[in-house]
Amino acid sequence: MSPDLIKTFGQIAGIGGLALGVLLVVFRDIISKNIFPKLEAGHAYLLLRMMIISVWSVAILGMASWAYMNVREKRLTPAPSRQLTVPKLQQTVYDEDTRDQLTGFLDQHLGKLVYINIEVPSDSSSFERSDPDVELFTITRELTLAIQGKNYDLKYYKNQNILSGFFVINPNMELHQGSVYILESVPRAQVQMELQK
Repeated sequence: MSPDLIKTFGQIAGIGGLALGVLLVVFRDIISKNIFPKLEAGHAYLLLRMMIISVWSVAILGMASWAYMNVREKRLTPAPSRQLTVPKLQQTVYDEDTRDQLTGFLDQHLGKLVYINIEVPSDSSSFERSDPDVELFTITRELTLAIQGKNYDLKYYKNQNILSGFFVINPNMELHQGSVYILESVPRAQVQMELQK
């Protein structure tokens, strides 16, 4: 066995392959000395058995050290982080342009998780619960948000109606009085768990 072959063993199988290669070279040299005809049958058997057990033991130790190093390396290597980005909209809706920005944001993110924090002057907006599971937030005559679930904040503060929370935007419905977007609220804790994964 040439030094190049030992080098190949070491490159492919690491330290275990290197040890196995060296052992095979040593045992090949012992066998090539042609000492077996000079030994008694019992001694020749013991010598062969010792070589086989040694090669087997070194091979097992090499595989165990390789497995240990791979497991250790995987534990030390941080898992690739899954970056979950949540689109955010934070604005005051006070005229037609800002209303169009809001509807543009909602249309752009249909079916996606978003964070919304909007303020609407109370003189042009209102909110009411139409049934136990849906609250209607009328922003203007042309735009209403139907909010499902209970994991959001909708409140009145200093002449502003304020909506904030995480939502999945469902397709809108065009009615004779304007667009109605259905926002399904998502618990903040659930979103934070997803962000930490």
